Amino acid sequence: MSTQIVGMGMAFIAHLLLIKFLSTSEYGVFSFIFSVSTILCLIGNFGFQASSVRIIPQLSAGSLPAFLLRSSVFVFMFSTGISGLVFFVLYFFISKDDYAMSALWAGALIVPFFALIKLYSGVFKGLKKGGWAVSYENTFKETLFVGLILIGIGSAVLSATSQNILFLLLSIFIILSLVAFCHLRKIVPRTDVPPASSLKLWLAISYPMMFVIATQTLIHRADIITLGFFVDPSEVGVYAAAAKIAQAATFGFIAMNIIFSPMASEYFYQKKVKALKKLYVKTGFLQLGLTILLGVVLYLSSDLIFSFFDTDYQNGLPILYLLIGGYILNCMWGPVPFLMIMTKYEHQAMWMTFIAAALNIILNIIFIQKFGIIGAALATVITLNLRNIICLIYVVRHGMFREEANGAA
Repeated sequence: MSTQIVGMGMAFIAHLLLIKFLSTSEYGVFSFIFSVSTILCLIGNFGFQASSVRIIPQLSAGSLPAFLLRSSVFVFMFSTGISGLVFFVLYFFISKDDYAMSALWAGALIVPFFALIKLYSGVFKGLKKGGWAVSYENTFKETLFVGLILIGIGSAVLSATSQNILFLLLSIFIILSLVAFCHLRKIVPRTDVPPASSLKLWLAISYPMMFVIATQTLIHRADIITLGFFVDPSEVGVYAAAAKIAQAATFGFIAMNIIFSPMASEYFYQKKVKALKKLYVKTGFLQLGLTILLGVVLYLSSDLIFSFFDTDYQNGLPILYLLIGGYILNCMWGPVPFLMIMTKYEHQAMWMTFIAAALNIILNIIFIQKFGIIGAALATVITLNLRNIICLIYVVRHGMFREEANGAA
């Protein structure tokens, strides 16, 4: 938990530094490209990050080295292909005056190495080494990012441009993916090769998780990506800065999901229905309380926070307030998406999240053209809450918390 909090804190500091050093236009370019890279990374990872937590405990110890190597090759090749295709198409749909070719190249190259780090994080979690998982995926990455921003941009060694920031991130992802792979090779035994059935099982479970996690992230990133096609990069930068600061209100929400997910899976498959229901309710209340607390702190200190940045960023204050309110409301439904993907409803969660992501894109297109950047925030809040309400209704109606429905004694 402490490692996760440190990682989220460093990520928050890193973006505060970017907002401080970059103009609204450059931060908008960076946010748009990195948002696209993040979605492609989660698709390229093929859901292995999440499925590893479920599959690895079921495998023999000697099967792990072959899984590690095969999954690494698969993820790298698949994510490289997806990234190259999408950024090639993207090149023809965005303004060449606003988005430098070098920034697009950096965004494309980030994807496979980012996807590998996600994969290795899942393997560490499957091996019950969650501290290392969080360290590589968050703490190490964000700490290095903060350091390189201060050294490269803060000391004027590099100019404050989006492409320089993206190339700094690329170097971090390359280093961490190689170190994480070597680390895993040292801690797993090297004997037999897993049977083909195990590989098929992993792929079968990973496939829906890939769509759930990628589309769930798309719900949070669709606003920035859609804005990138309809407004100037400077407006994207204003929105992205406010959205990033608002995400600080979700620190407790995210941390509790990390604790909840493996415990929910364990209770479900052990048919401990009462324990699962108690865990869900307790997690939901903790998430709501923590999000309200952090949201109030952000609201009261918002003027002070924005006073450190260029005055153009202050146009994002209404975005900040709207998103904080939406995140607090979202906590009322509990960690239901994680409950579904960690139990037997991953396919249903996949389709519900996919439909929500599609709705979010549609609402963003409509609302952005009518209300500008406020419309993007409104679309995100509506979609996020609507998806979770529907998911909660589904699991309750299908007896997730009823002992007789789950075969419990």
